[in-house]
Amino acid sequence: MKRTLNISFPGYLSATLAFAGLFVFTASTVTAQGIEVIYADAFSRSGDLLNSAPETRPGSETWVAAAADRVTDGSVLNFTNDRGNAFLPFTPGSGIYELSVRVSTDPTDTGNNWHALGFLGPDAGIGAGGSANFAFGNNPEGAYAWALLRNNGGTATFAGRGTGGGQGGDGSGAYAAGEFHTLMIRLDTTDAQWSYQAFVNGNPVADEYTYPLGGNPNIGAVGLSTAGGTNNVYTYDDFQLTLIPEPSTYAAIFGGLAFVGMILRRRLRNSTLLN
Repeated sequence: MKRTLNISFPGYLSATLAFAGLFVFTASTVTAQGIEVIYADAFSRSGDLLNSAPETRPGSETWVAAAADRVTDGSVLNFTNDRGNAFLPFTPGSGIYELSVRVSTDPTDTGNNWHALGFLGPDAGIGAGGSANFAFGNNPEGAYAWALLRNNGGTATFAGRGTGGGQGGDGSGAYAAGEFHTLMIRLDTTDAQWSYQAFVNGNPVADEYTYPLGGNPNIGAVGLSTAGGTNNVYTYDDFQLTLIPEPSTYAAIFGGLAFVGMILRRRLRNSTLLN
């Protein structure tokens, strides 16, 4: 006697597919939107940067900056003095963060003036002169994990406060003045010892740097800084901070998809045998 089950195969399959669809939707969300944008600012507004809001932000954060000489013109951000800074509050959790900005060096100046991007301590303040040189690790209020690009095309990077020099870099000529270049820093806080690496246009400025055990930086902000001669224009565009999903996240998702696929194949096979 042929054994039968009281089951509606179309409904059964529909429910299984719906279950599978849940995983597919999750996977596509992670693939397409898994890179979480924490901050994004194209500076498409006009006026002082101070107290203005980035286009994407996690809450009600606004830019901290000196009151003068940090101005958006509807498409870019311009710094128009020798030393300046601007930053947004940020405290990292466990993750892989990418901080980036496009910078354009002054084509009329091929000297030693710097654009910089990086992470700051929570006690960072604003001021004139040396106190605004957050880009440099030997400053007592200096920052952590910074990437620097010079008007003469040179690069450098600093690991943190009290460092007398950069963690490597190129002396000059690597990147043409008067063109936009992308500074980017990848900060990995997933291990006990954090690490970071700086890039210009996708090229590493130096080898990846790992902080000593117990020496992870105390980060409270992300931002921009300039240093050098007077009467220069420093131009910034497309500032962004993102959180990159860890590989384990993708592994969990695709593991779930494989599991659903196995269930679906088994149910299709059993249904064929019963019919």
